[in-house]
Amino acid sequence: MATKTLSENIQTAITDLSNIKTSLIGKGVAIPSGTPTNSYSGLIDGLLIGTPASAEFNIHFGDVAPEDTTKLWVKSTPVSDIKLDSDISSVLNATTRVNDILDAATNEIVSGVGGCAERVGNLVYLLGGYTMSPKILTYNLDTLVTISTGVAMPSNYFRYTATGLVGNFIYLLGGLKYSTMSLDIYKYDILEKTMTKLAVAITNDGNHGWQSFAYATVGTRIYLFGGYNSTSFSNSYIVTKAYYFNTVSQTFTMIAATLNHCVEAGTAVIGTDIYLIGGRNSGGTATSRISKYDTLLDTYTIVANLPAGYTNCRAAVVGTDIYIYWDNSIFKLDTLTNTLSTVSSGLAWDSNGGTIISYGTDIFYFCGSGAANRVIKTTADVTLESNHLLISSLTSGHRVALFNQHGIDIKLPVSNVYKGDANNKAQKVEAYYYNNAQWNLI
Repeated sequence: MATKTLSENIQTAITDLSNIKTSLIGKGVAIPSGTPTNSYSGLIDGLLIGTPASAEFNIHFGDVAPEDTTKLWVKSTPVSDIKLDSDISSVLNATTRVNDILDAATNEIVSGVGGCAERVGNLVYLLGGYTMSPKILTYNLDTLVTISTGVAMPSNYFRYTATGLVGNFIYLLGGLKYSTMSLDIYKYDILEKTMTKLAVAITNDGNHGWQSFAYATVGTRIYLFGGYNSTSFSNSYIVTKAYYFNTVSQTFTMIAATLNHCVEAGTAVIGTDIYLIGGRNSGGTATSRISKYDTLLDTYTIVANLPAGYTNCRAAVVGTDIYIYWDNSIFKLDTLTNTLSTVSSGLAWDSNGGTIISYGTDIFYFCGSGAANRVIKTTADVTLESNHLLISSLTSGHRVALFNQHGIDIKLPVSNVYKGDANNKAQKVEAYYYNNAQWNLI
């Protein structure tokens, strides 16, 4: 491997910092009031990228674009004291079936269980599942239209893999290729629409799971917990170890083992914490536990319990709330109080084993056991005072230079921006980022 230059190493460090999930940045910290112009440049302490730090927040309000192109432009009337707010209260509303996954021009679909989904802005990339001759499809969350990328998955019925979005690449690790185990790692280039098999592969030993793991991405690392190391779903093949794949160095590192969430667990990410939900323990018994894995400290903490032992749960984050879907029920975990409540039961659609993403204040559930190629949308009301600002969906989207730390602009991915209305309900507002000599709507 060629030696990197100093500037390349610095850029790698900046990229890693900017990829860190940033729902921790707000925490109710007020930006100082009294600024006479539309542009705010307030210091925020406790950015928590590895260790406590400070960063300068840059935002511009108004109908006219700012001269400073490093600012986030929010096309809205400014207020005297904007407050970043990631500690929010949300309530789910209606759950409805929307357009199915189907490219009308090619009749291509993805369906069933075992598939994966990664969101980039308003597009969800759907990968694998119980589909013959599958292609990677995109589902537009605004228009609810499916379009095929034309790029084939590595095999038919490619499922139970782990995926992670880092920059412009979606990584696929392990899984099943029809009935054959895969140790391979693939990288899909979103911009170039190419699928590349990496030279590195998952280690073939008893410490690395190969399929049906719990997985999540934090920064440039894809974390994998447990899994089976066989094509068999027998308890004797359950792996209790956990590790992460560093997408920059393309190396594996073992982390603290998880004994409660070894296979078929759901995951959700808030800040640099990964929540592991249900699944099976090392003996194959379904667990009710919800644990928080701190990626900075390499420690697990049990934070709550589900009503019973559930497998193949799926979870999505709205603010600091985690919504957990299992079978025909929805549960809510308030991560500020670690309180679990039942939101809904007796839904008309089975939500077991599909894929799930959040998009601002909406949650989309794709496919699942018995659901074929269905898409279910759940809307949420978010309480947001009129002088608060919610920069939503920082886990994927367009990169915006929101912060400046030690003279270096740190670009963070942003998809939606919300302000509270007179009734303290979050409403999406127009927000723009500067790229390629023009302002682009987020």
